[in-house]
Amino acid sequence: MKIPKLAIFLFLVLGFTTPSFGQAAASPTTGSPLEVKNAVGTVLLAGMVGGVLGLSTLSFYDRPQDNIRNIYFGAGGGMILATIYMTLTVATNPLPANLKGPVGLVLPPLMPEIDFEKKVIGLSYTHNFH
Repeated sequence: MKIPKLAIFLFLVLGFTTPSFGQAAASPTTGSPLEVKNAVGTVLLAGMVGGVLGLSTLSFYDRPQDNIRNIYFGAGGGMILATIYMTLTVATNPLPANLKGPVGLVLPPLMPEIDFEKKVIGLSYTHNFH
């Protein structure tokens, strides 16, 4: 199987570059595993490390070309293990202090519409703009 040089070049350029934002405000979860880019980076890195480990097993075979699947198994295993690790990390990691607190649903007040005979004919939402 031949992989075009352009595909390898695009993978390296797009896979290892990170966007930069000059004066982006730091979020409460900056640098934590709660960030999606950190989780995706960890999974991709584990896949590459697993692929290298699978590649290293080829030297133990008489005909390595018959066992190329070890690279795919290593990459897939690394990505699966990293996904499990990141899921457990995010699930067991407590929220930062500024994200804790009561969570509620804020609805605008309902005002009954009353006719002249003091019968409720409907409800309407009211909202005060500040």
